[in-house]
Amino acid sequence: MRTYLVLLIIFTGFLSGCKKEKPEQIQRIDIIYSGQLFGELEPCLCKTPLGGLARRADFIQQALKDVFSKNGDAVLVDAGNITNTSIMPHDTMKVKAILKIYNFLHYEVVNLGVTDLLLGLDFWKDFLNSYPYPEIISANTLTPDASKYVFKPSFTLTRKNVDIGFIGIVSPRFNSILSGDNKLPKIGNYADIVKSEIKKLREKCEILILLAMANYEDCRKLATIFPDFDAIIGGHTPESLEKPEFISVELNKGKRKNIPLCLPGIQGRSVGILSFYVDLISSKIDSIAGTLVPLDTHFIRFTEVDSILAYEKWEIYKRFKPEPKPLPKGSPRYVGDNSCKKCHIPQVKQWSNTAHSRAWKTLLDENNHYNIDCIKCHVVGYGYESGFTGIEKTPDRINVQCESCHGPAEKHLKNPELPYGFEINETLCLSCHDKEHSINFNFKEYITKVRH
Repeated sequence: MRTYLVLLIIFTGFLSGCKKEKPEQIQRIDIIYSGQLFGELEPCLCKTPLGGLARRADFIQQALKDVFSKNGDAVLVDAGNITNTSIMPHDTMKVKAILKIYNFLHYEVVNLGVTDLLLGLDFWKDFLNSYPYPEIISANTLTPDASKYVFKPSFTLTRKNVDIGFIGIVSPRFNSILSGDNKLPKIGNYADIVKSEIKKLREKCEILILLAMANYEDCRKLATIFPDFDAIIGGHTPESLEKPEFISVELNKGKRKNIPLCLPGIQGRSVGILSFYVDLISSKIDSIAGTLVPLDTHFIRFTEVDSILAYEKWEIYKRFKPEPKPLPKGSPRYVGDNSCKKCHIPQVKQWSNTAHSRAWKTLLDENNHYNIDCIKCHVVGYGYESGFTGIEKTPDRINVQCESCHGPAEKHLKNPELPYGFEINETLCLSCHDKEHSINFNFKEYITKVRH
């Protein structure tokens, strides 16, 4: 039943492009595409239940079963921006974990976005020396002194006697993001090198695809500038396209062509399929159809990828979990909600019926209890002496407890007559309920759910 539902979701989006059965000489090749993961190993359930690499793996397995059953084939690609714009010390390990999973899933090619370039060339040189797969491309990334190109500009492969070429670029408008560090690469103009790669690949490839880390408008312009491409998969933009947007471009002698533009959206919430139907006799594309599939709860957590994620998150946690630091001078220590229960019985009872009291469980449900990016807003006093320093040592500091909002209570516990407690206002709540992690947060509405 689950397989039926999954395949129904996938192919509902194809109906407009596949109304009749294709003749035998028409070969189907699926391009399964992703992009703009921004380091999201798992979905943050505070903002959306969509996404996660384990669910993506389940979707990919279902999609591959379908295309193989129809004697077709598939290629997995990523348009770029694997990591986030705010590079933290543990992000290099996260990117390696992501690419390890891409390797396991048999991704063929990854284009580099500007966030990936923030990791520096030494990181990517080390990766390329250690991991030959997936292929990393970027046609217009230059050395810091802008003297030469760094990565392969393109990659070709064959599926079912159909040759497919990929060229990867990143928009030069994002050079400003790299400008603060003279050791980081530069982004060069792509016009000449893309034209050169098109000339080299177009003669032998039935399908030619541009992977472009560029905003929506720039992606549309690229179709006009380079009409030789058969599809463009982008881009550095929050927009997503449920179905490909076909852009009409002019060719020689007044002829026109429709180039599909595909945008997967952000943070791995969706994955797209772009199906090419190629006439093997004429070596021409017969038709193109596609859809974007949200990675919701129709998809289970693929066991093997779940195991890889659990291991990698644990390794990152072991290496980068903060050492307990002292509280500011004169500040009281955390005491935990067990101390609060002795006097504040009605308040603790009301709290026990709120989402705050189940904050740790939301991490456990998605195997995120060792995700260093998530823990701090699901415990009390994260990283401080007397606060949460690890589930093994401080299991009584889990969940969003009294002191998460009201502050450390040691002095209040010793002398309840002393003034105590932070002012509960929107600024305090926004320390966790920010736009990144709580997109529907409304202070006036939410405060009524936790007020006591």
